[in-house]
Amino acid sequence: MAKQLLSPRDLAQAIGVSESSIKRWADDGRIRVARTAGRHRRIPFAEAIRFVRETESVLINPSALGLPSTAGTVPLAADALSSTEEIYDLLVRGDDEASRGFLMSLYLGGHSVAAIADGPLRETFQLIGELWHEDGDQGIFVEHRATEIALRALHEIGLMISVPPDAPVAVGGAPAGDPYLLPTSTAAVVVAESGLRPVNLGGETPLPVLGEAAERLGSRLIWLSVTSPPDDRLLGRLDRVLERAVEIQAHVVVGGRSASQLGVEERPNLHLATTMSGLAEHIQRFV
Repeated sequence: MAKQLLSPRDLAQAIGVSESSIKRWADDGRIRVARTAGRHRRIPFAEAIRFVRETESVLINPSALGLPSTAGTVPLAADALSSTEEIYDLLVRGDDEASRGFLMSLYLGGHSVAAIADGPLRETFQLIGELWHEDGDQGIFVEHRATEIALRALHEIGLMISVPPDAPVAVGGAPAGDPYLLPTSTAAVVVAESGLRPVNLGGETPLPVLGEAAERLGSRLIWLSVTSPPDDRLLGRLDRVLERAVEIQAHVVVGGRSASQLGVEERPNLHLATTMSGLAEHIQRFV
């Protein structure tokens, strides 16, 4: 489990530098630190991750930060983000630690969550989805196991992202009849990376519940992930969510594999996103 506060020694051991270097960089303002009552430096976990990413440091001892042993240590080729072969093989084999380490290595290497989701994750799960047709029950088993591993990796990456406690709230989920967890969970981490506080209601969320939650929390953004083919009633329910969104001055972003089947057109507060990068762009533009 990741440590919430790190000592200079922890970070020094993680990236293979001297403790005095970490202290000097902290005193120079390159690393933000808090001070204990005894004036000892403590580095918030998310701040340590920011420093690792921005300085392109290599984690030689991830466990010093409370991370899996493979996090940040996977040698990544220049085209790692566009290649799916390695993560596909790891997920199909069910290698939990190596899969999570690979995905975290991409993030620690400076790639955004949106880029990771739109590249290797999307392509990998498209390939894994085809196993349903080829291997029947075995394909279902592989996909469900791979989804669980990816969800754990996303959760761990989400813990690396610092969102101010007073940041605007975003609420989202997948509609009733749509049980898929990975797309809306990915969206939640993209939302956090974009500087909002995500409240992910998960799959099978009735749209009235989504609208009520958004109003109660004063959300600036509502995201809706549509992976399963929508039924005929979903569009009418979305219209009512949009009405509530207008009242609280929130924007609604609809995306997902089956979002185009809704037949909705963009409006001043309704935006369509075909990718996670598109979701991030809408957040930066409108929220």
